[in-house]
Amino acid sequence: MRSAAFALFATVVATLGACAGTQTTSQHLASTQASISAAAAIGAAREPTGALHLQYAREEYAQADNLSRDGEIEAADRMFLRAQSDAELAGALARRQDARRAADEARARAEAAQPSMAPAPVAPPAPPAPPAPPAPAAR
Repeated sequence: MRSAAFALFATVVATLGACAGTQTTSQHLASTQASISAAAAIGAAREPTGALHLQYAREEYAQADNLSRDGEIEAADRMFLRAQSDAELAGALARRQDARRAADEARARAEAAQPSMAPAPVAPPAPPAPPAPPAPAAR
């Protein structure tokens, strides 16, 4: 009886562990898909390094999906995380490029509005005051 109860317990634990792994993989799959879509939507493909990392993310996503289908859950989870990281990096690079472009445009508008952006000349500092004469000696 004890061995049957232990076998049932072991089966339940193994089943729950497998379900937890599948849920983790499906969560990683969904978040990775969202990261890849977001990076593509904000224009990661327009920035050369961003385009490269977006491509890495897509390739890693496909590898992770294949690993998941083959039952290699842990390897799939790691690959999904790698794909998500590359997608997030691609998005960050695209946002950086957009921020730089906006800063350059703002700088150009400011220069056009104020043609003389040179700093005003600064007067040289005044020379130090001469030292005070010594006090007469007391006798």
